[in-house]
Order: sequence, then structure tokens, then C-alpha cells
Amino acid sequence: MTLLLIVALALFSYAALLVARVALAPRARAADRIAQIDAYTFGGAPAPVSDERPSPVEALGAALAGRASEQRLAQVRTRLLAAGLYGTSAERYLGIRALTAVAIPVLMLALVLMSDMAPGMSVVLVGLGAFCGWALPEAMLARRGRLRLERIDRGMPELVDLLVVGVESGMGFGGALRAAAGRVEGPLGDELKLMLREQSLGASNADALNHMLERGDTPAVRAFVRTINQGERLGVSIGQMMRSLAEEMRKRRKAKAEELAHKAPVKILFPLVFLIFPAIFIVLLAPAVMKLSESLS
Repeated sequence: MTLLLIVALALFSYAALLVARVALAPRARAADRIAQIDAYTFGGAPAPVSDERPSPVEALGAALAGRASEQRLAQVRTRLLAAGLYGTSAERYLGIRALTAVAIPVLMLALVLMSDMAPGMSVVLVGLGAFCGWALPEAMLARRGRLRLERIDRGMPELVDLLVVGVESGMGFGGALRAAAGRVEGPLGDELKLMLREQSLGASNADALNHMLERGDTPAVRAFVRTINQGERLGVSIGQMMRSLAEEMRKRRKAKAEELAHKAPVKILFPLVFLIFPAIFIVLLAPAVMKLSESLS
């Protein structure tokens, strides 16, 4: 009986998903076409419109995006870009988040039905599954974006040093930037290659730098973009400004390392008190307590 109920729930969920896809597909295709018409490439031609039907996840996300504000969608797009998920749209992310918010409670419900559990605990587990299904994609996206931005921030001083060497050796800033992009790896290298691709498509240097700042808004990238824009606007030597910027970034990274070192004793306090000290007390006091109990008995 329990197995039949689980199969029925799975078939019902799949049928509901298909109905939602059929009902929301025209609206999702229309929204996708309007967005592609509005988003022109740097060359001036509109992006190609795809005739493929959106997936059920994208259709569900488009329905949720229609009820969300534009500011909320902009925040989702910014977090996706910060995490390096360039090919994932905000609608697809919202659809995945809604799907996990439904799938995990259904899985919890199946586990509850297969076991003899109290009704109160069953409700708590299903509610916890719904919360985890809705919050887990957001937490994973935030963690991925934070780690990626930290890697970009750590790699900026080396990039500035490469630019200083290239500019002072007689290369222009664009040539030095292309040479540095071939040597820098990781998220920072991806951002540089994307920025150079935008410039090759017709974007100005300032626009490409501002787009890079939007994708990876860190203190180091912000200082780098501000320095380059000020140097081009005021006509100051880029090499001297890059050298000053490299020194500033290294001082900032040193201050960040000192800040983390000062926070280490506070962070280690919880595992020290609740994990290490009890284990030490058990090892040291358990023999004495056992001997004392034997002598008293």
C-alpha cells in the first residue's frame, strides 16, 4: 500500500509538472522573445531567437519571475554572474529552486510513510524538507559566489603586476591586458577573457571594465576599475598608477590576513569548549571516576 501511494504521488507530481509546462509555455516563449529583442549585441544585431520550447523548469521559473519584481530578478542575475553561472538565467534558477522546494518534501513524505513515525514528527520533517528545498539552492549559490569573488580578489595584485611589467616595457594597456589574460587562470582569467571578448565586439574600454565590475564586485576589482577610468579620463601615466595600485592591494591583502588571524581565536572557541575539552576531560577523569565508583561500591 505504501509503495502504491509513493508511485501515485510521483505520477501526480509529474502530471502537474506537465500541465504547468503546457499552460505556461506560450507565456515563457513570449517573454523570452521580448527579452532577446531588447538585448542587442555589441555589433548592433539582435540575438538569435530560439524556437525550442522551454523546459518545465524554465516554464515554472518564468511563472515565478512574472510575479517577482524587477529588482529581485536583477539581484538574482547579479548573484548568478558572481557565481560564474553565465549560461543560467534567473528564470531557470527560480524554477530549480521551486522544484527542489517541492521534491524534497515529497521525498520526506515518502520516507515518513515508509516508517512508523508520529504524526507530529512527520509534519515537522515535511516542513523542514520544504524549508531546506527552498533555502538550499540559495545557500549553495551564495557560497559559490563568495568563494569565487574571494579568488578574484586574491588574484588582482598579480594581475596588476603583470600589467605594470607590460606597460613599462612599452606595450599599450590593451596589449598588456591581452598578454596578462593569457597568463592568469581561474575566475579572474575568465573575467578578463570575457571583458576582452566584449571589447572585440565593439564595447568601449570603460563599458567593458564596468561590466566586469558588475559581474565581480570586490574591493580590489572596484579599485582597479576606478584607477583605469581615472587614468584614461585625466591622462595620467597608467604604469605609475598601476604600481601605486599594486602596493595598495598588497597592503589591503595584508590587512585582511591580519583581520582573519585576529578572528581565529574567537572562531576556535566553540569547537575548543564543546568538542576538545570534553574529550580531554573524559580521557583524564574517566579512570579516576571508575576507580572511585569501585571503591565506594
